[in-house]
Amino acid sequence: MVKNKSGGVKKSDKSKGKFGKDTQRRVIGTNIIVANAFVDLIRSSLGPLGSHKIIVDRDNFIMVTRDGRTIFDNIEVIHPIEKVLVDLTKSIDEEVGDGTTSTVIFTGALLDGALKLIELGLHPTTIVNGYKSASLQAMEHIEKLAVPMKDTMLRQVAFCSLNSKTLDQYKDMFADMVVETVLKTPDVDCVYFERVQGQSTAETELVDGLIIETQVMPPNVPTNIEEAKILLFDADITFDEIKQKKWIELNVDDPSQIEDMHLYTYEFFKNIADKIKETGANVVMDLKRMDSIVIGYLGDAGILATSNVMRRDINRISKATGAKVIADIDSISSEDLGYAKRVYQKKLSDYKFVYFELEGVATILIRGGSKQVIDETYQTLHDALNTTSNAILHKMILPGGGATETYLSQAIKKYALSVKTKKQLAVLAYADALLTIPKTLAHNSGQDPISAVIELIKHHETDGAYYGLDVLSGKIVDTIENGVIEPLITKKRIISGASQTAQLILRADDYIPKKRA
Repeated sequence: MVKNKSGGVKKSDKSKGKFGKDTQRRVIGTNIIVANAFVDLIRSSLGPLGSHKIIVDRDNFIMVTRDGRTIFDNIEVIHPIEKVLVDLTKSIDEEVGDGTTSTVIFTGALLDGALKLIELGLHPTTIVNGYKSASLQAMEHIEKLAVPMKDTMLRQVAFCSLNSKTLDQYKDMFADMVVETVLKTPDVDCVYFERVQGQSTAETELVDGLIIETQVMPPNVPTNIEEAKILLFDADITFDEIKQKKWIELNVDDPSQIEDMHLYTYEFFKNIADKIKETGANVVMDLKRMDSIVIGYLGDAGILATSNVMRRDINRISKATGAKVIADIDSISSEDLGYAKRVYQKKLSDYKFVYFELEGVATILIRGGSKQVIDETYQTLHDALNTTSNAILHKMILPGGGATETYLSQAIKKYALSVKTKKQLAVLAYADALLTIPKTLAHNSGQDPISAVIELIKHHETDGAYYGLDVLSGKIVDTIENGVIEPLITKKRIISGASQTAQLILRADDYIPKKRA
């Protein structure tokens, strides 16, 4: 304690610094507690035997799912740390299509380990540095564990991804469908989904090409075009719209000219139809309105035409067929056309669809008795497609069932022996956090987590690094031989995403409120 010139007592810098440190720890501790509460919501849904969540959305619609992305998309987010975790799951799902639940659980385990170290007096920066070093070791050792994927493994990759979803009775059918899809269309961006309520989920089918929901209205318009040349519009082809844009004036001084005015309207639209015919197009689709007179003229010329097509569908057609989307009718040419082997209309339940037969493009037509079932089928197939596509693209796979996490945990513990500073504690905490995945898998399948992990470590020491939990049989098996596998790229993204997010949260020591306008 130091007296100032006025005789008062001046607080020491040391006391002030201690207060600041306590505030930092309190904020970080709160962040970790919030994150772990968030993780607890999803923990029980990991693995083939995980629990389902019943979700009531904003429209009071009920969903039953254990898909991580679906759960996180429907969670009410209040705390900023919750928002960080939701953003993490979106990033993982967009990049690799699967692994959202594992990522969040691993992030929570890293934060839980950090909280214990902070309570022991370790500085958050030291923990961050330790986690960073351990993460680099994990990335190095995971490459050593990966094995080249054989063609015979592809179906099993799809099957393992489907195992963690709800629709167990359709796993065999969906696994075959997923493999057929990725072999025909390796680029998953060219695989589309269309949903039609009605009939059984077993009626879900793979269609070569593109499907859009739209209707060819007039009876004279053809509904089947071979060797289709496609013209796409983003323009209102109606008399009122064109009159405003082109400044057309019709002056009627004599009542007898009224008939001429009507005839002019028909002549005007006939000229538009003639311009379209001159390009060689035999399929015309418009994002906006198209007057029935124009459609009638096009139909008489043997051209399939429809309007009010959804923007999403227009963009898909453009990408899949190579057709340009034209806003100005006067600028159209044959160079703007796309191509499809065949375009035709087909009715499904109470809806009409237009099919485009194309190579290198596929659509999975999802059927189901309710919206809940259709939505869950979509998410199931979406994740399996991305997982299987990643396996083909990167050609490397890893043992599943917690085998990879157990191997990395043991490797990082050995590395920790070479770390001579307090950072060693953080490296060991990282290694322990990795074991949370096999522990959670064991717990969700009704096994004792501690005993399962002890047995896993024993097998790794004596039999090799490919041993993991087969939760369906309750045994520890060679997961490569038994087909419990997952793509290398997916696991790398899970580990890196969780590590980076945990470090970000540990570095945050205060909140800055949003500036008011």
